[in-house]
Amino acid sequence: MLKDKDIIEFDDFTTEDLIMMNICICAEIESRLKKERKKIISKFSIGNRVYFTLENGKKCYGVVIKVNQKTLAVLTDDNRKWRIDAGLVQKEKSQSPKNKGNVISMLNR
Repeated sequence: MLKDKDIIEFDDFTTEDLIMMNICICAEIESRLKKERKKIISKFSIGNRVYFTLENGKKCYGVVIKVNQKTLAVLTDDNRKWRIDAGLVQKEKSQSPKNKGNVISMLNR
């Protein structure tokens, strides 16, 4: 973490230097975010029982039917298909599917 004594005087840099630093910083941030996303997404696999919370606060339960780079495709218990950012999805404690028929039929398509 930067402290007050570590504050950089930007007047000492040219515009080109600042642009190059910005490019490097943005690339580093993107690299770190990509690693974090990969770590989160690796916790899920097809068939996992999961849930996510809708804007109205209601929890939606379902099964992972596809794992993408950033998102999960989830077939909910009410037969709706959602594509959700993996960071918004939680695994259910109990991994026994409540509605196996939906998962089997979706996976066999």
